[in-house]
Amino acid sequence: MRSRIFRSIINGRATSREYRPVGRVWPNGEFSLGYASVVEESFAYEDRWLGRPGPIVPEEAVEAALEQLEFWEKEDVDADSVHGQPCTVPLTLSDTSNLEMEAEPTKYGLNGLTGTGKKMLRSGAYLLEKKLGKDDVVMTTLTVPTLTREQRVLVAKKWGNLTNQLVKYLSRKLLKAGRPAAIIGCVEIQTARLARFGQAYLHLHLLHPAYSNTGGRWAIDTKELLAWWNGALERVIGASLTHPPRIETAQVKKSVESYLAKYISKGGDDSLGQFVADLGYECVPGQWWVCSAPMREAIREETVLGPNVGAILEAMVNHLLDEGTGEGFEYIRHVDRRDGGRLITCGWVGRLSPVLMADIKSMLDVR
Repeated sequence: MRSRIFRSIINGRATSREYRPVGRVWPNGEFSLGYASVVEESFAYEDRWLGRPGPIVPEEAVEAALEQLEFWEKEDVDADSVHGQPCTVPLTLSDTSNLEMEAEPTKYGLNGLTGTGKKMLRSGAYLLEKKLGKDDVVMTTLTVPTLTREQRVLVAKKWGNLTNQLVKYLSRKLLKAGRPAAIIGCVEIQTARLARFGQAYLHLHLLHPAYSNTGGRWAIDTKELLAWWNGALERVIGASLTHPPRIETAQVKKSVESYLAKYISKGGDDSLGQFVADLGYECVPGQWWVCSAPMREAIREETVLGPNVGAILEAMVNHLLDEGTGEGFEYIRHVDRRDGGRLITCGWVGRLSPVLMADIKSMLDVR
């Protein structure tokens, strides 16, 4: 497993830093390949690939590097390669002046749904279909009825608390129905109402198990959920609703992951700007996706990450660049960041084929 040396300017002096590839492969095959700094050499740590003591990359450094890579990643930028066609830009990571974490935005959520959030959603949907089958997955959509601006401000500011309460309610109902509390979904701005009336409303799309194992057809009774959602909204605004909210359910007919992908909102677009213009920055949700604890744990258990994953991914990317074939990649593209007047390739993102993903987990002894 090789490292890379980067030149940095620290306190006006040129220094060298050693970086090591780190990677993450999500349950659905999406991956990120970035670089984290090595902090020390330790003879207590044996490198499984070299068979001898090697440099340590702390777990927090791995997470920080991959989070930063996904922050730089822009979903709306045209990929230089898709569906197995090789990228033409080489892995130029030398002479980068700085690969440190950049400052977090002062208000979370202003960039909309993050790269990590999108990967969590797609992987959660993938696992629901893998473990339950698409016929046993339902999408529940919850909307907010017509409110005054002051009431919409209250609902938006309390949105995180509202969704947390909702997930707890649904989890209790699923467990009572003999089903796992596996819930994942995205928050959206209702663009049609925003365009027609200039009024910003949030709504939710949630995926969860459909059927009950303890009698009755559905795990979640829609009428009971509607009554709970109505009451939750009234408690937030401190008044009775003049119009009832709406709840819609739809069973997934094809791919669960593809079904959810239609609803994954794109952050930073005109809708988010109009939302802010109507309600203000302080009303932007801090997070644009929702996930229950069991669902989060299931995703974590089937995600592999760390320096060994990075070493394998880097070898695969270098092989792709050397051989000019993208076999095993469903798609791949480089992630660039601007350094002065030039763009630096600081990592790679993409998706592996199921066969190649299984091979990687086999090499890592992951069942």
